[in-house]
Amino acid sequence: MNPSLRFGLWAGLTAVLYISLLYVTDKILLLKGWENITWLIIAIVMVIASVLTRNRGKNGFRSFRPLLQLNFSVFLIAYILKFAFIFGLFAVDTELKSMAKEREMAIVREIYENKFKDQVKSQREENIDRALNEYAKGGFGPNLSLTALTPLFGGFLLSLCVAGMVQRDEPNY
Repeated sequence: MNPSLRFGLWAGLTAVLYISLLYVTDKILLLKGWENITWLIIAIVMVIASVLTRNRGKNGFRSFRPLLQLNFSVFLIAYILKFAFIFGLFAVDTELKSMAKEREMAIVREIYENKFKDQVKSQREENIDRALNEYAKGGFGPNLSLTALTPLFGGFLLSLCVAGMVQRDEPNY
């Protein structure tokens, strides 16, 4: 099996298992950002994959480009598995989606309260309600918009860092 596929599946399934554990333990943990620890899981697997494939390379040497390809492939596979699982979780569990909406609306309310804090109370409440109504028209939970693709940039940067740290070019004597 291809190392990027093997390690990508390993990282993705570990992330899904961790998210499942959070979901079963307490749904609020998912909404408080504890699922972001999956980034650490993926990063650790990327380092392990890089080191193992480097050591199996030409006498323990592996250049930057193949390691970058390996790391980003691992990240893509793991991220797709993680995103698909979370997307499915929100599609199946409507209670989780409503909890996410309530939590997000509370955060947005706090932001708008700070933004309009210098206004008269009645005007401030009117502006906050108008802004919240406008915000509530959008969707809540994971979606397939551009925001779902932004972690790919972070994954690429993470891949660059790991490949840069682990690379070992063969010396030219």
